[in-house]
Amino acid sequence: MNVLVDTSVWSLALRRKGHASHSPWVAVLADLIHDGRALIMGPVRQELLSGVRTPDQFDALREQLRAFPDVELGTGDYEEAASFSNRCRAAGLQGSSVDFLICAVATRRALAIFTTDEDFNHYARILPLTLHPKSSEKQAIGVGKDHSALPSLRTVWAVLPRTALQSVVSSSGLARQDKGVI
Repeated sequence: MNVLVDTSVWSLALRRKGHASHSPWVAVLADLIHDGRALIMGPVRQELLSGVRTPDQFDALREQLRAFPDVELGTGDYEEAASFSNRCRAAGLQGSSVDFLICAVATRRALAIFTTDEDFNHYARILPLTLHPKSSEKQAIGVGKDHSALPSLRTVWAVLPRTALQSVVSSSGLARQDKGVI
């Protein structure tokens, strides 16, 4: 199953000085990238790029993220996101538009969601979401433990050049040739 990666996970992975407790999340993301299963959508890309300080950092991050084509969004995704927002609000649960768009895109395409944002655990009680890793798997990967010896995402990116990542996406049959998006 392919996995839609939320801003919270990308942010942990892209920090220069990550805390050791972040390493399991980064290791899972590195595995997803290596397996060609990590996906991104435009609003997440925008959130990541909006958080950089200098034009040089922006350019470098933009280049790295270009290895991951955007999941193509359509009218149905936005309508489903609004429906999800209404369902959650009726149950007393608030969330952001981007969160509900992630939920809609994942549900409509049978994708899992990879996030550190606890709000998604609440959404999953109301919406038909698949979270990655599952709660039972979080203990197995050691979330909350010291994993300072694990490789950084930068190391993984160095091992998997952009052409290799594009090749994985293309061979998966998910990429559209005309626009280069999933």
